[in-house]
Amino acid sequence: MRVLHVNKFLYRRGGAEGYLFDLAALQRARGDEVAYFGMAHPDNDSPQRYGHFFPPYVQLEPPPPGISGRAAAVGRMLHSPASRRGLARVIADFRPDVVHAHNVYHQLSPSVLRAAADAGVPCVLTMHDYKLACPSYQLLAGRAVCDACVTGGPWQAVRTRCKDGSLGRSAVLAAETWAHRVTGAYGPVRAFVSPSRFLADVMARAGSTPTGSAWSATSSTARSSRPRRRRVTVWCSPDGWWTKRVWTLSSPPPGSAGSGSTSRGRGRPGPSWNGWPPSRRRGWCGSTAGSPRTTCTS
Repeated sequence: MRVLHVNKFLYRRGGAEGYLFDLAALQRARGDEVAYFGMAHPDNDSPQRYGHFFPPYVQLEPPPPGISGRAAAVGRMLHSPASRRGLARVIADFRPDVVHAHNVYHQLSPSVLRAAADAGVPCVLTMHDYKLACPSYQLLAGRAVCDACVTGGPWQAVRTRCKDGSLGRSAVLAAETWAHRVTGAYGPVRAFVSPSRFLADVMARAGSTPTGSAWSATSSTARSSRPRRRRVTVWCSPDGWWTKRVWTLSSPPPGSAGSGSTSRGRGRPGPSWNGWPPSRRRGWCGSTAGSPRTTCTS
């Protein structure tokens, strides 16, 4: 199995990057081949096999100086031809079985997702924050919890000035979210992964994930002195109804040598799996698209 991870930063900047590198290490340990695509950041881990295809570094915090620099940055947030071309070239060379996207907004933009769709490569996206529902991604306006954009749409960010109290910055983020929704920028994602049911519920309330998204997953780690075992609960919907499956890291999921428990949700219709290859509709979660070896590593 060849897995291509896509994230704007490729160094341990925060939790998303820690998850990415730890997941990749587990996948490699189980025999999978892993590659990365991101922005050409000076702090990226090196060497990067495909670094020559990365889009150039851009600093957004603080914003670039000058009107032209800021205009270019905003344009890149909306659509980045360099990112799309770069990922297309990596896909052509690496030939991944699946693209696992993480934080792609702003520096890369969701234009990278189109490159995966154009190449016919399945793409999953792990939601590490609330970006798809909240333009400033934190569900905060100042110091107060805010879900105005969840229920009222992204332009509420202009009213609340949730990005650093700035009308201009909040308007840019609102426009970005609105533009990506109306153009279906996240449409190529076949499945969205959520680290918590709360985050998945926020996305459902906001209507942020396109129709056809398959499931969300929550995981917890047992506390003990023995080697870590992870329980993964997957909510999927092969027939339009949520189905609950609980797997452990040490036991392969249904469809391989192990077994899992299954229970049907009651009265909880979910999105369909239309368009997902039948051979890949069971026995996988995370970024593995059918591989029994790495199924529960995410």
